[in-house]
Amino acid sequence: EIAEVTGVQTCALPISADEIGMLEVYATFASLAVVLSWQASRIATTLHKRKKYHHTVRLLVWSVYVNTLAQICRLIHWATYSQNGLGFSGLEETGIYLQALSEMMISLLLILVAKGWTIVRKKISAQGRVKIAVYMTLYLWAVVLLQMYRKWTYSSAKVVYMYDSTPGVLIFAFRAFLLVWFWYALYTTRTQFPRKWHFYNKFGMLFTVYLGTMPVM
Repeated sequence: EIAEVTGVQTCALPISADEIGMLEVYATFASLAVVLSWQASRIATTLHKRKKYHHTVRLLVWSVYVNTLAQICRLIHWATYSQNGLGFSGLEETGIYLQALSEMMISLLLILVAKGWTIVRKKISAQGRVKIAVYMTLYLWAVVLLQMYRKWTYSSAKVVYMYDSTPGVLIFAFRAFLLVWFWYALYTTRTQFPRKWHFYNKFGMLFTVYLGTMPVM
């Protein structure tokens, strides 16, 4: 479509209805992510000086860093897309996988803490480690499958919401299972170590909200 504006011809970029506002959304996400990374860096530096920079905190901090990089990649793609209608598909793909990696790191952290690692236990049992490894591996492949579907067979004319697809339902199921597993781990840890009951009550309520919203994010 060619339009004349003050005597100058400009090409109107073909942006679909579901893409309107994406640049603003990712600009907001990236800004928030940068602020969180800055705060996480400050906390990490302080804890490191006090020799209290535990593995759980390290995992949390790195998940924040990875998420920030993901949001920046996707912001660059959408900023370019708004200018030339093409963007950088490679950066978009990288951002999607980095965001998934960040979510997996958070999920791993929550399960480990819910099982009592570094709080009431020095290490997770061998059986527990195997279960965690299996879950993370299957979840990773589900994420890859979803992105392959999105890239090669997804059609916005047929599927309005990505989670209406078979790979999307699989991701939803994995996240719902994670929430149930998190509750079970909290229950067993609180039962075995009643002195930590108050900590795990607060921890459970806070991150139940996070895990409960993951399926719709």
